[in-house]
Amino acid sequence: MKNKILLFFLLLSAFRGFSQNETYPQTKKSIFIYTIENITNQQQLDSLQFEIEKIKGVSEVKTICKWESGKGQLIFAYNEVISGTENIENVDMGIVKQMILKRNLGFVDFKIK
Repeated sequence: MKNKILLFFLLLSAFRGFSQNETYPQTKKSIFIYTIENITNQQQLDSLQFEIEKIKGVSEVKTICKWESGKGQLIFAYNEVISGTENIENVDMGIVKQMILKRNLGFVDFKIK
């Protein structure tokens, strides 16, 4: 009987130690809005949208353009993975600005919702 009780407490403490060290990932969804200018054609926006969709964690990519002003917005959602130990896997959003500039578009501003 003592052996069973001892075995029970050993297993209980082992499980307790394992579960405290285990991480339980959660996600946080953020909406990124980039205002861009110097838009001359739809191909610029289509190629930009295609490149942004390749970034891990990015979804719901769309572009809005006001052709008369040549200005528009790039809007997308990003799902950050947050673990139980408060580690956050962030993506470098500077790469998005580089993608904008690579297409001869102007970067005006940036917001996160």
